[in-house]
Amino acid sequence: NEALVNHYVDTIDLVRGLSILDIRTKVGSDGYAPYEVTDPTTGEDLYLSFAVVPVGRSEEFWAVGTVVPIAEITKPFNESLRVTLLVGFIGFLLLAFIVYKIASIISLSLDKTNHVLKDLAKGILNSEKTLQVKGQDELNQIAHSVNKLQEELQTKSAFAGEIGNGNLEVTLENLDENDELGQSLLTMKDNLRQALDDI
Repeated sequence: NEALVNHYVDTIDLVRGLSILDIRTKVGSDGYAPYEVTDPTTGEDLYLSFAVVPVGRSEEFWAVGTVVPIAEITKPFNESLRVTLLVGFIGFLLLAFIVYKIASIISLSLDKTNHVLKDLAKGILNSEKTLQVKGQDELNQIAHSVNKLQEELQTKSAFAGEIGNGNLEVTLENLDENDELGQSLLTMKDNLRQALDDI
């Protein structure tokens, strides 16, 4: 910039108000005097740095000034920040979508399971309301267990119905030794048969 070349500091508009003494005082051990100033014509923030230049044996204070718009210094950072924020926002939206889909799948599966269990609690054994089992994860294992429970209750209900109709020859297959309901039904059948024999 020609306005800065071969001029006394006092005559440069950018540093109006600064004196050689101010610059000499601010020069650190590294030989630089940094300032932030505003261009009076454009209003742009600038970074101004004076570097001391020794000239032969001259005792005069010589310095070279460098002026760089602060916007140019921060431009790469601002661009990186914009890209980072954009990538972060897109990543957040993607994560939110994935979490929403997973939560929807879990919620739907639990809701179906809840309906079947409520019906079972009311004594409604509807074989058409079996839950779909599509994998080996925990939700599918729960669905499989609920289906098995419903199937076992339907078998025991049919067994009790046969006994109620007077068929004491009916059998209950594949009974587990820890199946308290099944054992109770067999005991009931045996007690009814004993009571009939005693009559």
